[in-house]
Amino acid sequence: MKEKYKLNDILEVIWIDTHSAPTGWMDEEDVNDMIERINNHVMHTVGYFLRENKSYLYILQTYDLQESRRVDGIIAITKGTIKRINKLRSSGK
Repeated sequence: MKEKYKLNDILEVIWIDTHSAPTGWMDEEDVNDMIERINNHVMHTVGYFLRENKSYLYILQTYDLQESRRVDGIIAITKGTIKRINKLRSSGK
């Protein structure tokens, strides 16, 4: 069974980055070189779990508990790109 995360659990999310090609005409050789450079570009994001839905996992970079629970740096990671999630610390809630 898939683990359920709680608000403010600290997670490390390992995911494959998505890219777009530069605009303009390119030689086929340049395209192949670009694809090789960006193939399987693995990202590691660490942050506070906010929520998830069918398509996305939402992580917060910064949480201000002193000032009316403000947040900053919300990252939406497409679930189809996620390779692994490591829970680093439980929220205790």
